[in-house]
Amino acid sequence: MSKNWVKVNKNSFFDHVVRSDSAGNTDLWTSFLAVANAGVATVTRRERTGTDLTFNASKIEKSSVKLALQLKAAGAQAEDCVLLVNKDPMAFVCGFWACQAAGLTAVAMPPMGTAVQVERTRAALGVLGRAWVLTEDVAARDALIDAPEVAGAFVLSGESFDHLEGVMSRDTPESTEQDRLDPESIAVIMFSSGSTGDPKGVELSHRAILAQIAMLQEKMSLTLDDCFVNWMPMSHDFGLFQFHILPLLSGVPQVLMATDDFARHPVSWLRLIQDHGGTITGAPNLALQMVNNLLKPQRAAQLDLGLLRCIMLGAEPLDPNVMRTFADKLKPSRFNSAALTPAFGLAEATLVITMASGLQTVHVARRSLEIGDTITPLGPKDPEAVELPLLGKPLKDAVLRIV
Repeated sequence: MSKNWVKVNKNSFFDHVVRSDSAGNTDLWTSFLAVANAGVATVTRRERTGTDLTFNASKIEKSSVKLALQLKAAGAQAEDCVLLVNKDPMAFVCGFWACQAAGLTAVAMPPMGTAVQVERTRAALGVLGRAWVLTEDVAARDALIDAPEVAGAFVLSGESFDHLEGVMSRDTPESTEQDRLDPESIAVIMFSSGSTGDPKGVELSHRAILAQIAMLQEKMSLTLDDCFVNWMPMSHDFGLFQFHILPLLSGVPQVLMATDDFARHPVSWLRLIQDHGGTITGAPNLALQMVNNLLKPQRAAQLDLGLLRCIMLGAEPLDPNVMRTFADKLKPSRFNSAALTPAFGLAEATLVITMASGLQTVHVARRSLEIGDTITPLGPKDPEAVELPLLGKPLKDAVLRIV
Protein backbone atom coordinates (compact mmCIF):
# COMPACT_ATOMS: atom_id res chain seq x y z
CA MET A 1 0.00 0.00 0.00
CA SER A 2 1.18 3.53 -0.68
CA LYS A 3 3.57 5.16 1.75
CA ASN A 4 1.11 8.07 1.92
CA TRP A 5 -1.44 5.88 3.64
CA VAL A 6 -2.12 6.31 7.35
CA LYS A 7 -3.72 3.13 8.65
CA VAL A 8 -5.61 3.55 11.89
CA ASN A 9 -8.48 1.08 11.57
CA LYS A 10 -6.79 -1.48 13.81
CA ASN A 11 -5.21 0.93 16.26
CA SER A 12 -7.08 4.21 16.09
CA PHE A 13 -6.88 6.33 19.23
CA PHE A 14 -10.42 5.31 20.19
CA ASP A 15 -10.61 1.75 18.91
CA HIS A 16 -9.92 0.43 22.41
CA VAL A 17 -13.13 2.03 23.66
CA VAL A 18 -16.03 -0.39 23.29
CA ARG A 19 -19.03 1.66 22.33
CA SER A 20 -22.51 0.72 21.22
CA ASP A 21 -25.99 2.07 21.66
CA SER A 22 -28.60 0.47 23.92
CA ALA A 23 -29.43 -2.02 21.15
CA GLY A 24 -25.82 -3.15 20.93
CA ASN A 25 -25.17 -1.63 17.51
CA THR A 26 -21.47 -1.43 16.74
CA ASP A 27 -21.47 -0.23 13.12
CA LEU A 28 -22.76 2.92 11.49
CA TRP A 29 -25.55 1.38 9.41
CA THR A 30 -27.28 -0.54 12.22
CA SER A 31 -26.89 2.51 14.46
CA PHE A 32 -28.54 4.62 11.75
CA LEU A 33 -31.37 2.09 11.31
CA ALA A 34 -32.15 2.39 15.02
CA VAL A 35 -32.67 6.13 14.52
CA ALA A 36 -34.72 5.68 11.33
CA ASN A 37 -36.95 3.06 12.97
CA ALA A 38 -37.51 5.36 15.95
CA GLY A 39 -38.86 8.07 13.64
CA VAL A 40 -36.47 10.75 14.90
CA ALA A 41 -33.85 13.01 13.30
CA THR A 42 -34.19 15.17 10.21
CA VAL A 43 -31.73 16.61 7.73
CA THR A 44 -32.64 19.95 6.14
CA ARG A 45 -30.80 21.60 3.28
CA ARG A 46 -31.14 25.35 2.80
CA GLU A 47 -31.13 26.10 -0.92
CA ARG A 48 -29.61 29.25 -2.37
CA THR A 49 -33.12 30.57 -3.03
CA GLY A 50 -33.86 30.46 0.70
CA THR A 51 -36.19 27.47 0.52
CA ASP A 52 -35.63 24.32 2.56
CA LEU A 53 -35.60 20.65 1.59
CA THR A 54 -36.06 18.25 4.51
CA PHE A 55 -35.55 14.48 4.65
CA ASN A 56 -36.32 12.49 7.76
CA ALA A 57 -34.14 9.52 8.65
CA SER A 58 -36.65 7.08 7.17
CA LYS A 59 -36.52 8.83 3.79
CA ILE A 60 -32.72 8.85 3.87
CA GLU A 61 -32.82 5.12 4.62
CA LYS A 62 -35.02 4.42 1.61
CA SER A 63 -32.87 6.49 -0.73
CA SER A 64 -29.69 4.94 0.63
CA VAL A 65 -30.94 1.37 0.23
CA LYS A 66 -31.99 2.01 -3.37
CA LEU A 67 -28.56 3.46 -4.13
CA ALA A 68 -26.84 0.57 -2.36
CA LEU A 69 -28.69 -1.96 -4.52
CA GLN A 70 -27.74 -0.06 -7.66
CA LEU A 71 -24.09 0.10 -6.61
CA LYS A 72 -24.08 -3.64 -6.08
CA ALA A 73 -25.78 -4.15 -9.44
CA ALA A 74 -23.00 -2.09 -11.02
CA GLY A 75 -20.42 -4.43 -9.51
CA ALA A 76 -19.43 -2.79 -6.22
CA GLN A 77 -18.37 -5.33 -3.61
CA ALA A 78 -18.06 -5.14 0.17
CA GLU A 79 -15.24 -2.86 1.38
CA ASP A 80 -14.75 -1.25 -2.04
CA CYS A 81 -13.98 2.46 -1.81
CA VAL A 82 -16.50 5.03 -3.07
CA LEU A 83 -15.43 8.62 -3.68
CA LEU A 84 -18.20 11.07 -2.76
CA VAL A 85 -17.61 14.26 -4.74
CA ASN A 86 -20.59 16.48 -3.90
CA LYS A 87 -21.43 20.17 -3.81
CA ASP A 88 -24.96 19.49 -2.58
CA PRO A 89 -24.84 18.33 1.06
CA MET A 90 -28.08 16.33 0.66
CA ALA A 91 -26.58 14.40 -2.25
CA PHE A 92 -23.61 13.62 -0.04
CA VAL A 93 -25.87 12.42 2.78
CA CYS A 94 -27.69 9.94 0.53
CA GLY A 95 -24.47 8.72 -1.05
CA PHE A 96 -22.72 8.36 2.29
CA TRP A 97 -25.42 6.21 3.86
CA ALA A 98 -25.70 4.14 0.69
CA CYS A 99 -22.06 3.23 1.25
CA GLN A 100 -22.84 2.15 4.80
CA ALA A 101 -25.89 0.15 3.69
CA ALA A 102 -23.80 -1.71 1.11
CA GLY A 103 -20.80 -2.29 3.38
CA LEU A 104 -18.63 0.02 1.26
CA THR A 105 -16.00 2.50 2.42
CA ALA A 106 -17.02 6.14 1.96
CA VAL A 107 -14.22 8.46 0.84
CA ALA A 108 -15.28 12.08 1.37
CA MET A 109 -13.73 14.44 -1.20
CA PRO A 110 -14.16 18.19 -1.87
CA PRO A 111 -16.10 19.38 -4.93
CA MET A 112 -13.90 19.85 -7.99
CA GLY A 113 -14.29 23.49 -8.97
CA THR A 114 -10.73 24.04 -10.18
CA ALA A 115 -8.03 22.17 -12.09
CA VAL A 116 -6.01 21.91 -8.88
CA GLN A 117 -8.90 20.19 -7.10
CA VAL A 118 -9.28 17.76 -10.00
CA GLU A 119 -5.61 16.85 -9.75
CA ARG A 120 -5.85 16.36 -5.99
CA THR A 121 -8.80 14.04 -6.45
CA ARG A 122 -6.92 12.08 -9.09
CA ALA A 123 -3.97 11.88 -6.71
CA ALA A 124 -6.26 10.44 -4.04
CA LEU A 125 -7.44 7.85 -6.54
CA GLY A 126 -3.82 6.94 -7.09
CA VAL A 127 -3.43 6.29 -3.36
CA LEU A 128 -6.60 4.18 -3.21
CA GLY A 129 -5.72 2.13 -6.27
CA ARG A 130 -9.37 1.41 -7.17
CA ALA A 131 -12.60 3.21 -6.36
CA TRP A 132 -16.10 4.06 -7.51
CA VAL A 133 -17.27 7.68 -7.86
CA LEU A 134 -20.64 9.19 -6.88
CA THR A 135 -21.46 12.80 -7.67
CA GLU A 136 -24.47 14.91 -8.65
CA ASP A 137 -22.21 16.95 -10.94
CA VAL A 138 -21.89 15.69 -14.54
CA ALA A 139 -18.69 17.71 -15.03
CA ALA A 140 -17.10 16.02 -11.99
CA ARG A 141 -18.08 12.59 -13.31
CA ASP A 142 -16.62 13.39 -16.73
CA ALA A 143 -13.37 14.66 -15.15
CA LEU A 144 -12.76 11.34 -13.37
CA ILE A 145 -14.38 8.62 -15.43
CA ASP A 146 -11.29 8.02 -17.56
CA ALA A 147 -8.93 7.64 -14.59
CA PRO A 148 -7.49 4.10 -14.61
CA GLU A 149 -8.32 3.64 -10.91
CA VAL A 150 -12.05 4.36 -11.40
CA ALA A 151 -14.18 1.20 -11.46
CA GLY A 152 -17.25 3.25 -12.35
CA ALA A 153 -18.42 6.87 -12.05
CA PHE A 154 -22.09 7.71 -11.65
CA VAL A 155 -24.28 10.79 -11.39
CA LEU A 156 -26.81 10.89 -8.54
CA SER A 157 -30.20 12.06 -9.79
CA GLY A 158 -33.82 12.22 -8.73
CA GLU A 159 -35.55 14.41 -6.17
CA SER A 160 -34.39 12.04 -3.45
CA PHE A 161 -30.92 11.46 -4.94
CA ASP A 162 -31.84 7.78 -5.16
CA HIS A 163 -30.92 6.95 -8.76
CA LEU A 164 -27.58 6.33 -10.45
CA GLU A 165 -27.77 7.41 -14.06
CA GLY A 166 -26.91 4.51 -16.33
CA VAL A 167 -27.70 1.83 -13.74
CA MET A 168 -30.92 -0.17 -13.80
CA SER A 169 -33.04 0.59 -10.72
CA ARG A 170 -33.92 -2.33 -8.50
CA ASP A 171 -36.87 -2.63 -6.16
CA THR A 172 -36.21 -1.78 -2.53
CA PRO A 173 -36.61 -4.86 -0.31
CA GLU A 174 -39.16 -4.77 2.46
CA SER A 175 -36.39 -5.23 5.00
CA THR A 176 -33.02 -3.50 5.17
CA GLU A 177 -31.62 -5.97 7.68
CA GLN A 178 -28.13 -7.21 6.90
CA ASP A 179 -25.33 -8.99 8.66
CA ARG A 180 -23.64 -6.70 11.12
CA LEU A 181 -20.36 -5.32 9.93
CA ASP A 182 -17.10 -5.91 11.75
CA PRO A 183 -16.64 -2.91 14.06
CA GLU A 184 -12.99 -2.84 13.01
CA SER A 185 -13.80 -2.59 9.29
CA ILE A 186 -13.20 0.70 7.54
CA ALA A 187 -16.27 2.94 7.35
CA VAL A 188 -14.68 6.19 6.16
CA ILE A 189 -11.44 7.43 4.66
CA MET A 190 -10.58 11.09 5.13
CA PHE A 191 -7.90 12.67 2.94
CA SER A 192 -5.71 15.65 3.69
CA SER A 193 -5.99 18.51 1.24
CA GLY A 194 -2.69 17.62 -0.36
CA SER A 195 -1.73 21.30 -0.33
CA THR A 196 1.75 20.55 1.02
CA GLY A 197 2.40 17.34 -0.91
CA ASP A 198 0.66 14.16 -1.94
CA PRO A 199 -2.70 13.54 -0.24
CA LYS A 200 -2.61 11.27 2.77
CA GLY A 201 -5.51 9.06 3.75
CA VAL A 202 -6.71 8.23 7.24
CA GLU A 203 -8.78 5.07 7.66
CA LEU A 204 -11.48 5.24 10.33
CA SER A 205 -13.27 2.19 11.63
CA HIS A 206 -16.90 1.93 12.66
CA ARG A 207 -15.72 1.46 16.25
CA ALA A 208 -13.58 4.61 16.21
CA ILE A 209 -16.37 6.77 14.78
CA LEU A 210 -19.02 5.50 17.19
CA ALA A 211 -16.64 5.98 20.10
CA GLN A 212 -16.16 9.62 19.10
CA ILE A 213 -19.91 10.12 18.74
CA ALA A 214 -20.53 8.74 22.24
CA MET A 215 -17.82 10.99 23.69
CA LEU A 216 -19.28 14.08 22.07
CA GLN A 217 -22.83 13.19 23.10
CA GLU A 218 -21.70 13.08 26.71
CA LYS A 219 -19.44 16.14 26.58
CA MET A 220 -22.03 18.32 24.85
CA SER A 221 -24.98 17.10 26.93
CA LEU A 222 -27.15 16.76 23.84
CA THR A 223 -30.91 16.80 24.17
CA LEU A 224 -33.81 16.48 21.73
CA ASP A 225 -34.19 20.28 21.96
CA ASP A 226 -30.87 20.77 20.17
CA CYS A 227 -30.56 21.70 16.50
CA PHE A 228 -27.25 21.62 14.59
CA VAL A 229 -26.56 24.16 11.82
CA ASN A 230 -23.63 23.68 9.47
CA TRP A 231 -22.05 25.06 6.29
CA MET A 232 -18.70 23.29 6.54
CA PRO A 233 -18.00 20.70 3.83
CA MET A 234 -18.67 17.02 4.44
CA SER A 235 -15.23 16.35 3.00
CA HIS A 236 -13.80 17.74 6.24
CA ASP A 237 -14.01 15.73 9.45
CA PHE A 238 -15.53 18.75 11.22
CA GLY A 239 -18.47 18.85 8.81
CA LEU A 240 -18.96 15.09 8.52
CA PHE A 241 -18.59 13.81 12.08
CA GLN A 242 -19.51 16.83 14.22
CA PHE A 243 -22.35 18.21 12.13
CA HIS A 244 -23.83 15.26 10.30
CA ILE A 245 -23.17 11.88 11.93
CA LEU A 246 -23.32 13.19 15.51
CA PRO A 247 -26.76 14.85 15.29
CA LEU A 248 -28.18 12.12 13.06
CA LEU A 249 -27.23 9.26 15.38
CA SER A 250 -28.36 11.39 18.36
CA GLY A 251 -31.83 11.74 16.86
CA VAL A 252 -31.76 15.54 16.65
CA PRO A 253 -32.34 17.82 13.64
CA GLN A 254 -29.56 19.25 11.53
CA VAL A 255 -29.67 22.04 8.96
CA LEU A 256 -27.08 22.19 6.19
CA MET A 257 -26.08 24.78 3.63
CA ALA A 258 -23.60 24.41 0.81
CA THR A 259 -20.12 25.72 1.55
CA ASP A 260 -20.22 27.82 -1.63
CA ASP A 261 -23.38 29.55 -0.39
CA PHE A 262 -21.66 30.49 2.86
CA ALA A 263 -18.64 31.79 0.97
CA ARG A 264 -20.88 34.05 -1.14
CA HIS A 265 -22.94 35.33 1.80
CA PRO A 266 -21.33 34.55 5.19
CA VAL A 267 -24.07 36.33 7.14
CA SER A 268 -26.59 33.86 5.69
CA TRP A 269 -25.11 31.34 8.14
CA LEU A 270 -26.40 33.45 11.04
CA ARG A 271 -29.79 33.85 9.40
CA LEU A 272 -30.02 30.08 9.03
CA ILE A 273 -29.28 29.65 12.75
CA GLN A 274 -32.07 32.10 13.57
CA ASP A 275 -34.58 30.58 11.15
CA HIS A 276 -34.20 27.08 12.59
CA GLY A 277 -33.56 27.90 16.23
CA GLY A 278 -30.05 26.52 15.97
CA THR A 279 -28.38 25.64 19.26
CA ILE A 280 -25.06 24.22 17.99
CA THR A 281 -22.88 25.32 15.10
CA GLY A 282 -19.20 25.55 14.28
CA ALA A 283 -16.59 27.38 12.26
CA PRO A 284 -12.89 27.94 11.71
CA ASN A 285 -11.28 31.26 12.61
CA LEU A 286 -11.55 32.55 9.03
CA ALA A 287 -15.34 32.25 9.05
CA LEU A 288 -15.58 34.44 12.15
CA GLN A 289 -13.34 37.01 10.48
CA MET A 290 -15.53 37.01 7.36
CA VAL A 291 -18.60 37.72 9.48
CA ASN A 292 -16.73 40.43 11.39
CA ASN A 293 -15.87 42.15 8.12
CA LEU A 294 -19.41 42.07 6.72
CA LEU A 295 -21.90 42.23 9.59
CA LYS A 296 -23.41 45.70 10.09
CA PRO A 297 -24.79 46.75 13.50
CA GLN A 298 -28.31 47.19 12.18
CA ARG A 299 -28.25 43.70 10.66
CA ALA A 300 -27.00 42.19 13.93
CA ALA A 301 -29.89 43.86 15.75
CA GLN A 302 -32.34 42.12 13.40
CA LEU A 303 -31.03 38.68 14.32
CA ASP A 304 -32.06 36.55 17.29
CA LEU A 305 -29.37 34.04 18.27
CA GLY A 306 -30.52 33.64 21.84
CA LEU A 307 -30.85 29.84 21.54
CA LEU A 308 -27.31 29.31 20.30
CA ARG A 309 -25.39 27.58 23.10
CA CYS A 310 -22.29 26.29 21.32
CA ILE A 311 -20.07 27.42 18.46
CA MET A 312 -17.39 24.78 18.10
CA LEU A 313 -14.22 26.48 16.89
CA GLY A 314 -11.29 24.71 15.33
CA ALA A 315 -9.76 23.38 12.09
CA GLU A 316 -7.12 26.14 12.13
CA PRO A 317 -5.34 28.39 14.67
CA LEU A 318 -7.75 30.58 16.60
CA ASP A 319 -7.24 34.30 17.18
CA PRO A 320 -8.71 35.53 20.49
CA ASN A 321 -9.17 39.04 19.08
CA VAL A 322 -11.25 37.69 16.20
CA MET A 323 -13.36 35.69 18.64
CA ARG A 324 -13.93 38.71 20.90
CA THR A 325 -14.86 40.93 17.96
CA PHE A 326 -17.31 38.30 16.74
CA ALA A 327 -18.99 38.13 20.14
CA ASP A 328 -19.13 41.94 20.42
CA LYS A 329 -20.68 42.34 16.99
CA LEU A 330 -23.37 39.80 17.84
CA LYS A 331 -24.35 41.29 21.21
CA PRO A 332 -27.48 42.94 19.71
CA SER A 333 -28.65 39.49 18.60
CA ARG A 334 -28.74 38.11 22.18
CA PHE A 335 -25.67 35.99 21.42
CA ASN A 336 -24.02 34.65 24.57
CA SER A 337 -20.23 34.79 24.33
CA ALA A 338 -20.06 31.71 26.59
CA ALA A 339 -21.14 29.74 23.51
CA LEU A 340 -17.64 30.13 22.04
CA THR A 341 -16.10 26.66 22.29
CA PRO A 342 -12.45 26.37 21.21
CA ALA A 343 -11.45 22.78 20.49
CA PHE A 344 -8.53 20.70 19.30
CA GLY A 345 -8.54 17.54 17.25
CA LEU A 346 -6.99 15.61 14.41
CA ALA A 347 -8.19 13.22 11.73
CA GLU A 348 -6.39 10.24 13.25
CA ALA A 349 -8.60 10.66 16.33
CA THR A 350 -11.72 10.89 14.12
CA LEU A 351 -12.30 14.50 15.20
CA VAL A 352 -12.11 16.01 18.70
CA ILE A 353 -9.56 15.46 21.47
CA THR A 354 -10.17 18.51 23.71
CA MET A 355 -12.93 21.09 24.18
CA ALA A 356 -12.98 24.29 26.19
CA SER A 357 -15.94 26.25 27.51
CA GLY A 358 -15.87 29.92 26.66
CA LEU A 359 -12.84 32.00 25.72
CA GLN A 360 -9.92 31.78 28.14
CA THR A 361 -6.40 32.74 27.11
CA VAL A 362 -2.76 32.79 28.14
CA HIS A 363 0.07 35.13 27.13
CA VAL A 364 3.44 33.57 26.33
CA ALA A 365 6.66 34.57 24.61
CA ARG A 366 6.34 34.06 20.88
CA ARG A 367 9.99 33.02 20.67
CA SER A 368 9.35 30.13 23.09
CA LEU A 369 6.87 28.32 20.82
CA GLU A 370 9.35 26.31 18.80
CA ILE A 371 9.37 22.52 19.23
CA GLY A 372 11.52 21.61 22.21
CA ASP A 373 11.39 25.06 23.80
CA THR A 374 10.20 25.72 27.35
CA ILE A 375 7.13 27.95 27.25
CA THR A 376 7.71 31.34 28.85
CA PRO A 377 4.60 33.01 30.37
CA LEU A 378 4.40 36.80 29.96
CA GLY A 379 2.06 39.57 30.98
CA PRO A 380 -0.64 40.67 28.53
CA LYS A 381 1.04 44.04 27.93
CA ASP A 382 4.48 42.64 27.23
CA PRO A 383 5.45 43.53 23.63
CA GLU A 384 6.98 40.06 23.17
CA ALA A 385 3.78 38.28 24.23
CA VAL A 386 1.38 36.41 22.00
CA GLU A 387 -2.13 35.60 23.23
CA LEU A 388 -3.31 32.03 22.78
CA PRO A 389 -6.73 30.53 23.50
CA LEU A 390 -6.99 27.59 25.87
CA LEU A 391 -8.42 24.56 24.07
CA GLY A 392 -9.80 22.70 27.07
CA LYS A 393 -9.28 19.28 28.60
CA PRO A 394 -9.38 15.88 26.90
CA LEU A 395 -12.78 14.31 26.42
CA LYS A 396 -13.68 11.35 28.56
CA ASP A 397 -11.84 8.20 27.38
CA ALA A 398 -9.37 10.30 25.37
CA VAL A 399 -5.71 10.21 26.44
CA LEU A 400 -3.50 13.09 25.34
CA ARG A 401 0.29 12.82 25.41
CA ILE A 402 2.91 15.27 24.19
CA VAL A 403 5.81 13.30 22.72
